[in-house]
Amino acid sequence: MSKKEEKNVYELFDDFFNTFIIEKKSFLTEENNILTIGNLTLLKEIFIDNSIGKNDDMADEIRAEKGNDYISFKDKIFKQFDSIDRDNIKKIKDLFANLLWLRNLPIGKRSIKKDTKINDIKEYIDKEYHSNIQFYEDGIAGYGQLNLKKYEDIAALIFLFIELLEKKGINRIYKKDIISLIMEICHIDNPQNNISSEMFYHNNNKNNNDIIIERKNNIIKKFYKTPIINIILNLLDEVHYEAIASYSDKERIRDSFKELIDSKNNDFNNQMLNEDIYKIREELISTSKYKDGFSYYNKKLLQYWNFDGIKTNEGFTELDALQYKKQIILYGPPGTSKTYKAKELAKVLIIQKHNQIKGIKKTLALKDEDIDKHINNLQLHQNYSYEEFIIGMRIEENKTEYKKGFLLKLIDKINDENKINEENRDIYIENLPYVLILDEINRVDLSGLLGEAFSAIENRDEEIKLSALKADGTPYTIKIPENLYIIGTMNQIDFSLEQIDFALRRRFTWYFYGYDKYRLEEIIKSIDENFLNNEQLTEFIDRATELNNEIAKNEEFGKEWQIGHTFFAEIIKIAETMNKKILYVKSKKTENKLTKAKEPVIVLWNISIKPMLESYCGNMDKDLKKSELKKFENIFLKN
Repeated sequence: MSKKEEKNVYELFDDFFNTFIIEKKSFLTEENNILTIGNLTLLKEIFIDNSIGKNDDMADEIRAEKGNDYISFKDKIFKQFDSIDRDNIKKIKDLFANLLWLRNLPIGKRSIKKDTKINDIKEYIDKEYHSNIQFYEDGIAGYGQLNLKKYEDIAALIFLFIELLEKKGINRIYKKDIISLIMEICHIDNPQNNISSEMFYHNNNKNNNDIIIERKNNIIKKFYKTPIINIILNLLDEVHYEAIASYSDKERIRDSFKELIDSKNNDFNNQMLNEDIYKIREELISTSKYKDGFSYYNKKLLQYWNFDGIKTNEGFTELDALQYKKQIILYGPPGTSKTYKAKELAKVLIIQKHNQIKGIKKTLALKDEDIDKHINNLQLHQNYSYEEFIIGMRIEENKTEYKKGFLLKLIDKINDENKINEENRDIYIENLPYVLILDEINRVDLSGLLGEAFSAIENRDEEIKLSALKADGTPYTIKIPENLYIIGTMNQIDFSLEQIDFALRRRFTWYFYGYDKYRLEEIIKSIDENFLNNEQLTEFIDRATELNNEIAKNEEFGKEWQIGHTFFAEIIKIAETMNKKILYVKSKKTENKLTKAKEPVIVLWNISIKPMLESYCGNMDKDLKKSELKKFENIFLKN
């Protein structure tokens, strides 16, 4: 299919809807009568009822066959299909492929690339139909950790279509029928509903229309939170339902902005939740500030309800850690956006706390200077001392006396504002946060710099005595305010975690910031979105990524020695300076290699990437250094 003929996600879904749901045919092959109660029930038996757990006998068989402990999603599915000896297993695999296609359709390329989506489907249909597998280049929703919910997504689709056919049979099915069914099913989880959330409907009696209720895998309990069910609402009606896969994101959005619509919806109600989000969007669009290209994931809006940071396996972001722990450190190689993200995180924390205290209407009206005055950025360096940061002796008018340093002065400032707030409790519910960013902590002896503040950071309700004495002989003290949050940044290449004092390590939550190809793409497009064509940009980012993957797995280096994405982003300025709209030219001799002509990618290598790698090689054996650099050069320049 040519680019001109390429259909977007919604067009592809419409085709799928008409073929698979209306005509009951396979969208991927020429198979008829795919979507039937019998086929769905058999697939349910294979996929859900006989699902393979980590410690099942079947799992042990798979491990023995593969010769390793890792069992993939595909391994389990094929084992489950093999366990059923039925004549129509080919048709069931076809049905499964259609559901898998639907599940993969809306997922953005940051989570699954187009080629990966296609290869995912090929496993279940004959080779002659592989050319029928179509996906748009990108999806409509970011999935992140939700991409791991493949089993839950497909189980939810099986259940949804069983219910749909139970209610509609061979009758004409409309998009609004599926929306109504989703809402009806979701209401089962309403605490006031008599039906247990651990049960799901399943018609097991072909002689009548009675609905049998059985316990199995908590399908209903997970149903309304599965990504595909949330995003399929948008595919069915993109006007009234947002392209949001995460149910918790929907809740956060509603809770953050509900003041705009005076929502009184505090109980579980899926329809009301989506209606509230729609009304909030209409209210925000009515202001010129958010009219163009509206998206709840636009950075301007995202800062009011979430933070686009690094999630751990538990989904615990930097914002979550900062709110609970009150001090975190972002560490990793140079050029990985640590300082940028620290400032962004500080702003998001203040905005969201302001929203909780004063409401979204006043928060939306905040000016940048209102936020900036609560953020203090301190650039550390080798000569910065305890005396400058905490307290030290100064000579004034021919006498020496103790003078408070940066931190103690900041604490005094915060305490003064907190005192005013305490006197106006009818206005303030709690104190707004102040954020202290300690940039480049690797440049100082942090234990020496913080001194007694070490204990004060952990025990915020205690007043810690300092060694410095006042004129009356009593010691100065330090007590960290509850509303002072600390973000540190550290270049790991200059200072390994093993060198960090254990007392410091346990008092902070640590987040690794490495090379991020998607962040590189964002930076380049933010500088000049139209300067490069997509093919050149994709090729360039792929090479940068391949180089960093090699550095990460190289025994002499590791992931902490990767080249930060901001260094690769210099390519735009180089190209503009050279007045060239291409980064490289293809060699006529070898299609996949590049010429050694003086192109922007060659200049970037020579003035930025190669010198950095040479410095990394430092004390390395001369011959080894030469071979390693040549290997890196071949990867990046395709020599």
